[in-house]
Amino acid sequence: MTRADPLLAYQFSVEVSQDPFGVLPFLIPIKGYFTEVTGLDREWETAEYKYTNILGIPDSNFVPMRPNYSPITLKRGITDSETFWLWHELITFGAKPMLKAYVTITLYNRNYIPVAGWSVMGAWPSKITGPQARAESSDYVIEELTLVHTGVTRMLMDPVLDLIRTTVELMAG
Repeated sequence: MTRADPLLAYQFSVEVSQDPFGVLPFLIPIKGYFTEVTGLDREWETAEYKYTNILGIPDSNFVPMRPNYSPITLKRGITDSETFWLWHELITFGAKPMLKAYVTITLYNRNYIPVAGWSVMGAWPSKITGPQARAESSDYVIEELTLVHTGVTRMLMDPVLDLIRTTVELMAG
């Protein structure tokens, strides 16, 4: 029996960290490996705040309003589970609110050590594309998977930076 190590060819892992079907008290394992990830960004809408300063001079400043998140697109993936397809298929039945899940995306270096990570909240698959599969492979291949979500946060790998962020979050309220 040969052991398949997908990390030899894939540098991103994608793992659903809760039951995306929202009905079971345990985790349905959904994990895959992808070679390309796009859309890990956050952009703030801004509004111009116009005012007159203490000297009576008109001035303005831009203030943040609410964040906008791009859909996350994962390309050239491989997994040993059909669960990504099932997760997408159940959207057809109108179960989107139940199918939102917490997803973790991890980037590995050449020594397969995690070097970066992103937490994706309220994610659900809006698109899934299968490739031209090879007959000699027993893996389930995904050419492209698009996740729509309610937020993405960069996971800090440095414990000191993580402590600083946690402190700021607690101070902000």
